[in-house]
Amino acid sequence: MDRVVNVSLNTVQNGKFMIRTLDELSLDSIYISNPAAINQLISCGARTTPDEPFVELPQDDAWFYMNAITNAISPICARDYIFADMDQPTISKWYRFALTFEKDSIKGRKFRVILVSEELLEKIATMNKPILESVGHTGRWNLLVEMSKKYRKPELLFVGPQILQRIQLTIAVNQHGSNTLP
Repeated sequence: MDRVVNVSLNTVQNGKFMIRTLDELSLDSIYISNPAAINQLISCGARTTPDEPFVELPQDDAWFYMNAITNAISPICARDYIFADMDQPTISKWYRFALTFEKDSIKGRKFRVILVSEELLEKIATMNKPILESVGHTGRWNLLVEMSKKYRKPELLFVGPQILQRIQLTIAVNQHGSNTLP
């Protein structure tokens, strides 16, 4: 089983569904060389199926696993969090992520952190299916539809316990609204 975690932003822009890789991390870097945690996570990943790719984490350890992922994602915005703390212009948005292990192809067999805005999770229920940037994105779109169902039913946020972890991401902007700063 692959020991890589792909972190991707899943978004719809101008009617087109797109997936953008933000980072690829090793399990060792996320779980700070904790072999017991990594082995347990690999076992959880092995139990996923093509129809149910969400990684079901042990109830007692779910927070530990998801918090470590939150800590791995947060550095994307490290400088921007400091700008916000200094009362400099920033914009923020709330996201949810799920941990999956998709087994639909040999090349795609890896842990994935599926990051999607809460705003999009709300809209999915009522929007028309977007144009897919790639025909290979059908499975991912279907996964987002499932995430949206869980998001809109609070009792499903913790199923099995599958967690749609919440994270706020922030970027600094200049007075013109651009995120290009000196």
